[in-house]
Amino acid sequence: MKCPSGEYMVGIENGGPICADEIEVKCDADITKPIMIGIDASGTPICIPAPSASCPTTSFDPCVNGNVISISGATDGTLKPGPSTSNFYATVFGDCRKVRYKCNAGTWSEYATGFCSFTPTSSTTHQTCKSYYGNQCGRTNNVHITSTTLCTGGSSSSVDTTSCGCQIDTCPKTVSCRTLLGPYYTNGPIVSYNEFSTCPGGPTGVPTVTNDLATADKSMCTCAESSRAIFATCESKGLPGHIRSATPSNIAPYSWASAGGPTYGAVNIRTVNPANCTYTDSGWDTSNCVCDTTPQYTKTTTICANPVCKTPKTTTYTHAFFGPAQKGWDIYKHTIDPATCTLNPGTLITPGQCDDKTFLWVSIGTNGSTATTLPTDPNFPGTTCTCNEHIATTSGTQSCFYPGDPSKTIYNCKCQ
Repeated sequence: MKCPSGEYMVGIENGGPICADEIEVKCDADITKPIMIGIDASGTPICIPAPSASCPTTSFDPCVNGNVISISGATDGTLKPGPSTSNFYATVFGDCRKVRYKCNAGTWSEYATGFCSFTPTSSTTHQTCKSYYGNQCGRTNNVHITSTTLCTGGSSSSVDTTSCGCQIDTCPKTVSCRTLLGPYYTNGPIVSYNEFSTCPGGPTGVPTVTNDLATADKSMCTCAESSRAIFATCESKGLPGHIRSATPSNIAPYSWASAGGPTYGAVNIRTVNPANCTYTDSGWDTSNCVCDTTPQYTKTTTICANPVCKTPKTTTYTHAFFGPAQKGWDIYKHTIDPATCTLNPGTLITPGQCDDKTFLWVSIGTNGSTATTLPTDPNFPGTTCTCNEHIATTSGTQSCFYPGDPSKTIYNCKCQ
């Protein structure tokens, strides 16, 4: 098996040689390592990154006004004054310019904020004094708000309220029942009332405001809270493992039928005073909570007798008592200690089952030799192997072959 004169064999395909007129060995697999410094034992190029150019000692005049900053030489990627991109030199250049530098492949790059020369600009907007002071009754004229740009970015604002005055006025207002009367009133209805402003300091003074809320019509306001029984689970009130008694106490005019499921055994009776929409609570009564002595069931993943070769089954099924389960689970039954309402130690009622582990031949590389003929039952990478073979190759290897390999190269394999 050979190539024509002037060509070289670089591989084998379909039992014949692959030929090329020249052989190149170069660093092109990783563009970050373009320089070859040698070849390893397997014929693979040994490649390294290209050396980066350093930056020289220099000086800069950021605003070209004679205010110079000097920078010492440094390697590629160095930040000055560093080490973070948030670090700038303390010196302020021009009106507000601040700078930092980075060495980029032999050249210093400048990064800056602010300006060497900056002229601020201003704009003024107007707002009614009444709106500015939260819609206060009696306010007149306008507030003047001036915004001025800043050299370092953003803007500052100043507010001129000197032109705000006072007038005698009547101002219609509204408020919700809940805001006016308290959190237990309905929120939707609105109470209408008036505010009245007077000007004891004259037309340039600050208004004094009163209202007629005390006499406003509030007939539309109704209490949203009602007398009722409030239920909770026994566990939420510090009684884990408890449920409602089968014969709970009488809580007329209320009924346990509205409590919820059997775990709801705690009750609090709320009594509302409709005159002022306030209420009082009886406090949580847990006297109807009793210990649930129904047997409980738990599970753990089974421990196989031979964990090297066996693994718990993961197939699912429905257990008669536990419910959805895996066949590799040990299912335990627990009786309940009525004195403490806690689980007694469990009794194993369904042992978990185990399956054989699956192992495959895995090549860890060639041993550098070939075979004349294949063994009668050769090991192929990716095919199954036994647990005994797994144990045997834990600290060693066995020979294996790739199917269809005409060279019959011998590889070292582990059963994993």
